[in-house]
Amino acid sequence: MIETLLLLAAGFYIGYKVNDFINAHMFKDIIKDLNITESQMKQLAAKNGIEIKEPEQEIPEVEVKIEQHSGCYYAFRVTDDEFMAQGTTPQELLQAIKTRFKEIRVIVREENGGHIFNQNA
Repeated sequence: MIETLLLLAAGFYIGYKVNDFINAHMFKDIIKDLNITESQMKQLAAKNGIEIKEPEQEIPEVEVKIEQHSGCYYAFRVTDDEFMAQGTTPQELLQAIKTRFKEIRVIVREENGGHIFNQNA
């Protein structure tokens, strides 16, 4: 009896997913055949009160190495040792990185100069 119910539930779930897959492909084919663009779809959605959320872009992470020479701080990308920015204070260095690279998340590990920011916190 339980096996029958489990099989019935599994069959219902699989059928639902297959139907969803078929409907999505049919919808895409219909939209393509009617030559409806994405911007037209967004306009129709807005007109009918449907909100379309854009996928959030992931902020890239960049691991940085900080060096201090003659009272100046320098930032280098760990992966390829590329110079990123310089500043006279750790805060100025971070601001210079933010100005040059608008959308990145900076990671400074302790062994790559992270202790400099801990001292100045």
